[in-house]
Amino acid sequence: MGVVMLGVIACAGPVPASEVSAAPVTGGPSSAVPGGPRGTLPPLAQGWSSLSVARDLAGPGPEVTVAVYAPTHATGAWVLLLHGWNQHARDWSERTQVAALAESHGWTLVAPDLGKSVYESRGYPGMGSTVPGLVWTRDVLVPWTVTALGLPDAASSRAVVGVSTGGRGAALLGETGLFGAVAAFSGTYDLAALAPGTGEYRIHAAVFGERAA
Repeated sequence: MGVVMLGVIACAGPVPASEVSAAPVTGGPSSAVPGGPRGTLPPLAQGWSSLSVARDLAGPGPEVTVAVYAPTHATGAWVLLLHGWNQHARDWSERTQVAALAESHGWTLVAPDLGKSVYESRGYPGMGSTVPGLVWTRDVLVPWTVTALGLPDAASSRAVVGVSTGGRGAALLGETGLFGAVAAFSGTYDLAALAPGTGEYRIHAAVFGERAA
């Protein structure tokens, strides 16, 4: 899988090393899957399916909906799709042509529905977000995808693509070495550079709190 697969957008600023820590999609079947890397699913029908993955490391709460696109002729290559703030997995099927691109190249698409996630690398008591973030994506979703969907566990076989806050998540996941290609579109890469009062600042302040003066 080459980096030209979906195009790579350079980060607008450096990704801080400190950030790298240890609604259903229609058109396919729906399955409840025990969370984490356990068990193997039967082959999915071609097209979009809506699956459920337990939160595990993210603590108690409802299972996370994960949209999976299965191409007619899968090559084993797969792409993790990370949406933006307060968006949904279904946006990839309803608002982009990524499924058509995946179908033509034989890629499997994996899109978690994470709502108001900023893909934070760690949490703390009292933070303003309880949805799974970067740690859940890395430590639960990626192993689950390999085991439950039977996809290759090799960086050369997978890519991560994100937009907006998902772009920042993609850039941070790229630092882990888990993905052979990374595409980050319109992301926020340097939180310290955000001007107070802007939309991006307010999104992150809602999760992390106001920046100290």
